[in-house]
Amino acid sequence: KKLHFHTVTKYSLKNMKWIVAVSENDYKSFRPICPERLDLIECGINFDHYHTIAEENGYPNRFIFVGRFSKNKRIDKLLLLIKKLKVEFPDVHLSIVGRDYDNLKGELEKLIDEYEIGNHVAICEALSEEELLEEMAKASYFISASEYEGFGLSSLEAMAAGRVALLNNIPSFEKMIQDGKNGYLLSFDDVDSVEQKVKEVLYNKDMEKVRRAGVEKARQNSWGAVVERFIDLYESIHKEANETQSKLASKVK
Repeated sequence: KKLHFHTVTKYSLKNMKWIVAVSENDYKSFRPICPERLDLIECGINFDHYHTIAEENGYPNRFIFVGRFSKNKRIDKLLLLIKKLKVEFPDVHLSIVGRDYDNLKGELEKLIDEYEIGNHVAICEALSEEELLEEMAKASYFISASEYEGFGLSSLEAMAAGRVALLNNIPSFEKMIQDGKNGYLLSFDDVDSVEQKVKEVLYNKDMEKVRRAGVEKARQNSWGAVVERFIDLYESIHKEANETQSKLASKVK
C-alpha cells in the first residue's frame, strides 16, 4: 500500500490542479508527495442542527460521550473516572452514545457492575438524530478519552450544542481546544490527574464564558464556513489558470 501511494498515487496526482486534505492525518500523509499543491480544509459540521439546543441547560455533573464503541475511544477510562467522581458527586452521570463497533458492550457492562456505577451510566445505542439531541440536551459536558482522532467531529457537534468539552490532550483535540478558554484538555494517561481537574471544573459554576467560546469555535467549522474556504480555493485556482492563459496568449501574439 505504501509503495502504491508513493508511486502510482504520486504520479496520478500530477494531473490535479490542487489536492485538499480533510484531516490533519491526511495532510501529513500527502505532504511528502505533493507539498506545493496541498491544502487542509477539515470536514464541516451541521452547526445549525446542533445549535438548536445550545441555550438548554443540562443537568449539573452530567456528561455525554458520542462515538463508536472501539478500543481507541477508551470508554473504560471514562467509566473509571465516573467511579472516582461518584464518591464526591453522588448525582454524576455519563451517557455513552454510539454503535458497538468492536463488540465492547459486554466488557463495558462488566466494568459498570464491577465499579458499582449502574445508576450513574447509561449505554445508548443507535439513537436517531432527534434522540441524540434529547440526550445531549440533558448533559452539561461532553467528554472523550480517545487515544487518537482524525478530526473529532462529535466533539465539535457537542460544542455547537453548547456542551462544555473535556477532551484528551491529543493533537486533533489540542487544535480545537484552548485549555480553560473554550473547553478543557485532560491527560487520560493519568486518571488521577483527570479526576482532580474534572472536580475543579464541576465545582466551577461559572461556565458560561467557556461554553460560549466553545460554541464560537464550533461555528468556525460549520459547513457554511467550510464551503467558503472551498469557494476561495476554486477562485484562486481559476484566477491562476486565467493568468497563465493570458501569458501564453501574449507570447503567441
